[in-house]
Amino acid sequence: MSPRISYFGKELNTEFLDDTFLRRVPSIRKFVYRFLPISLAQVLEAFLVRKQYDAVLSWAEHLGIPFAFLLTIGFSRTSHIAIFSWVSKPKKAIPLKYLRSHIDRMILMSSVQRNAALARMNYPPEKLPLLNWSVDTKFWRPMSKETDMICAVGREMRDYGTLLVALKDLNIPCHIAAGTFHGKKDAWITAVEQAGPLPEHLSIGRKNYLELRELYARSRFLVMPLLETDTDNGTTSI
Repeated sequence: MSPRISYFGKELNTEFLDDTFLRRVPSIRKFVYRFLPISLAQVLEAFLVRKQYDAVLSWAEHLGIPFAFLLTIGFSRTSHIAIFSWVSKPKKAIPLKYLRSHIDRMILMSSVQRNAALARMNYPPEKLPLLNWSVDTKFWRPMSKETDMICAVGREMRDYGTLLVALKDLNIPCHIAAGTFHGKKDAWITAVEQAGPLPEHLSIGRKNYLELRELYARSRFLVMPLLETDTDNGTTSI
């Protein structure tokens, strides 16, 4: 059991270009893709099959930017809708400025990021709808549980080092539901390592969706310690 995180796939008759999709491609392409990172294989395959679809929706900059680049050098007019989150970084902002002709809509969830796209990348306002992250309220619903702890959730731009220092000498049970992502070592991991052994009332580790729902239900409140950021880190956890 899990929340519906991609409900639009069903509603819009969308086909997902994931590892299952890549296993169905012609043998020659399948052989080539074995030697490539999956994100690069996805981008190349999306470009090759683009004419079979009304539009291509890219989710995350590491997919959308190279796909827009291929559309540009291929003089393709395929409709491209990009769901991005953190476009203000120079390594993303610079290429996005020159690829805007091949991004029909850039969907952002942060007003600060939208303002950056307007001011620094010269995107017209009509290309930049500002949306909010949705929540599956059938899955994430109030549950009757005794509250005996607090929690913190998520991994991006989290200041868990400060949170651990604040809680170390307090007898308040807290679980931090976080883990690494594709081997990436976020700044908070180093801060946690430097904090040394954790007292018994503090714990850190991943939770699956059901376990996370249970954690929310047991918690009197959620703490969201953030490093300084100009995007919407922590929104979905909150």
